[in-house]
This record gives sequence, structure tokens and C-alpha cells, in this order.
Amino acid sequence: MYEDELIFLEKTASIDIFEYSEQGIKTILDSPKHYDHGLMIRAAKLSREGFYSLIKYNSSYMLLVPLAKDKGLILSPKIDSLNNSESSFSNIDFINHSTSLAKLAYFLYTKESAPNWNLVIYNLNEISDPVQQVQPMKNLHNFHRYANKMVDYFAQLDEKKFKIYINKMKSCQVFGDALTTSNVIRGEKDILIDIISKLTDRSEKEGLPFEKVVFIQSVSIQKIELQANILNFNG
Repeated sequence: MYEDELIFLEKTASIDIFEYSEQGIKTILDSPKHYDHGLMIRAAKLSREGFYSLIKYNSSYMLLVPLAKDKGLILSPKIDSLNNSESSFSNIDFINHSTSLAKLAYFLYTKESAPNWNLVIYNLNEISDPVQQVQPMKNLHNFHRYANKMVDYFAQLDEKKFKIYINKMKSCQVFGDALTTSNVIRGEKDILIDIISKLTDRSEKEGLPFEKVVFIQSVSIQKIELQANILNFNG
């Protein structure tokens, strides 16, 4: 383990690094002032060899890096560095660099090249509360109703009402499992493609040339389809 390099990674990336195993959770470097031991144990149970796992909980994230069966690392944004105004930006930065952080932490701990594993995403809140699964379709209907309103006010250049309906869409908490229980990523892509289609169809009605509409729509959909994961879906 390159301890000095791991300490540097903690400081530069503003993260805390923990080790999980059958014996529980422990810090391997500088001890943070506080952390939720029980929450990390629940998250660690979702870890699978062959994947890096991004775990969403409450308003933050944890990154799981398996090292062996029932053993690995947990990377988490420093709690002390997050406040109400900075948390969303810190989370976006952590999400966008999650695969790179996972590989770097793996290498610094094991002194071996990190595997090119895919990143999978879990929502710990949804996993821990199966009762919520009766709601997605209602939320999905509201989501598309708000999306249509958002498109209307976008076309009218009404920025105030446009933002109102963007926030209403976010409040629905619609994820991919609202469309399919077998493939969360597929469901998220379908939702994004539907929004792109609504916007481009309305743009054509408002006078944008058909050729430009087709080009924008095809390029946007292609970018969505080529993504292995839809990171930060709400954002």
C-alpha cells in the first residue's frame, strides 16, 4: 500500500477512504471526525467483484472498490467539506470522476494495475425501503405531465415557469426502474430520449428547419445510447 500517495489522494480529491471486510469498517488513513458505521456496512453488502459500485444515499454518494471477496475500499466525499451550497457541486465532481478514483485507489492500495470494470449504481434509500415501489408509475405520469409543461414554457421563453417545472420534474424522483425492473440504465435512457424528442418536436413546430431538428435529435440520442451509465440522472 502506497500510504503517502493515498493520503495525497484523500487531500486532493477531498475524500475519506475506508476499508470494509468481514470484520467490519475501519479507516486506513486519517480518521474522519464522524461517519455512519451502520450505513457503510449496508453499502458494503452491495459490493460485487467485477464492478465498481456507486452508492447513492440521502443526498450524497459512496464509491465501493472491491479488492477481494468480502474485502474492499469505500471512498466518500469528506463530510466536513460539504455544506448546503456546495454539496451538489461536490457530488457532481465525485460522480464524474468515480471510475478514475476507483482505479487510482485500487492501484495505490494493491500496487497492481486496476481492472477495467464497469461502474454500477445503486440507490441505497430505494433498496432499504421496498414499500416505495408502489409509487413509480404515478410519479412517472406526473413526470411526463411536468415535462410537457416544461417544453411549453421553454418555447415561450418563460424562464421563471420553465425552472418551476424543471424542479417539479426533479421532485418526482423518477429513475429507470419506473419503466423497467430489469434494466435501470435502459429506463433512464428512455426517459432522457423522451425529453429530447419533446424538445426537438416542439422546436420544429416553432420554426426550426426539419433538417436541423433531425440532426440535433439523432446526435443527442446517439450520445445517450453510447453511455455505459447515466451518472447523476437527476442533475
